[in-house]
Amino acid sequence: MASRSGQSAETGTLYITDEMEAFQSELKAAAGVTLTASSSPFSDVVSAVFQGCSFSSPCSNWGLSDYQGWGYLPDFLPTGEEIFTTGATSNIGDYSNATDDANIVATEEAPTYSAEIAAIDKYEDYLARQLPVLYLPGTFYDVTMFKSDLHGVLPLEPVSFTPEDFHF
Repeated sequence: MASRSGQSAETGTLYITDEMEAFQSELKAAAGVTLTASSSPFSDVVSAVFQGCSFSSPCSNWGLSDYQGWGYLPDFLPTGEEIFTTGATSNIGDYSNATDDANIVATEEAPTYSAEIAAIDKYEDYLARQLPVLYLPGTFYDVTMFKSDLHGVLPLEPVSFTPEDFHF
């Protein structure tokens, strides 16, 4: 969300409004921080987010943005190079960390599947402590239910549904 005084959400999206109200409440209760939120049309929110701010030239009209907007695209592997590598095009927060950059390279250059999984685990564990972004749950479809004797459902694919892998 972009806002003049703190944060804003896309206008007219009930689940985002509810999410932000809960976030404001928890932030106040847990940390004593008052967050002023506002709503704007999606185009205004995205425009504010992508206005070219950086650590050397920070944005002055907003502090936090929730535009429900990025994903691990185009490769869908959660390695972060598109959004967290120093200088990456989609790194809108201008996050820069040499250890994170090295961890991302390791996920891309792993010679085997098991090495790739280990590299991804190392990358995500490190990044979770750095907190370059706040993860807020997405829309209602992020919850998946299935019978416990149905196999092949896990791990869940982030963007595709693959019933051809399911079996009892």
